[in-house]
Amino acid sequence: MNKKTSTQTTLKEHSAFEKIKTYVYYAKIPKKYTFEKVYPLSRQKEIDSALNTKVKEQKYFVWKLLSVSLNHLFGLDIKQFNMRKKHSGKWVSKDIYFSLSHSKNVVAVAISCEPVGVDLQAIVDLRGKLENKALTKKEKQEFNLLQEEQKQEYLITKWAQKESVFKMKNRLVFKPSKIQTSSYSLLNYTFTVGDQNFVLCTSGKNLSGARICEKQI
Repeated sequence: MNKKTSTQTTLKEHSAFEKIKTYVYYAKIPKKYTFEKVYPLSRQKEIDSALNTKVKEQKYFVWKLLSVSLNHLFGLDIKQFNMRKKHSGKWVSKDIYFSLSHSKNVVAVAISCEPVGVDLQAIVDLRGKLENKALTKKEKQEFNLLQEEQKQEYLITKWAQKESVFKMKNRLVFKPSKIQTSSYSLLNYTFTVGDQNFVLCTSGKNLSGARICEKQI
């Protein structure tokens, strides 16, 4: 049995998942860098096709973070994983479950032996813009009872939670006001890079003891 076949049949039962089922990594995009070729070629083409410089950076560095994280967990090069892009635009692998996200100058990756979704959002003021689109009736009631200084983070966190659920459930159409976040297992993590606050939300079947850590890329 060659190494790649062995990887495909045993990775979700790897010892890395013995106690921890989900790993979440985030990293700041460096100010100085050189673009290198990435695997697979279809991902490289997707990066090359991005016309916006910031989007190209985000697509490149979130993939680099995925590569670094897979190597950290399993000691394997990303070329040993079967990666493909679905018609929906989501990247998947039959070897492992993973999810990608980025916001401003930060990227994030979740890796698990079970379906997982991750979403990263910069905490900015979107009050008056997202309430009707993002919140359920019950969540709107909760939102309206909050102090004004609490509403901004509540709204962004709910949006990130729903995005993570959408990715974890592998749905085709995102309808945030129809997603009741209390029905799902969620992990929220807030952190600061420079003077910008971020919220990182992960959705999965088993997040007990999930590990979140910052990486250098």
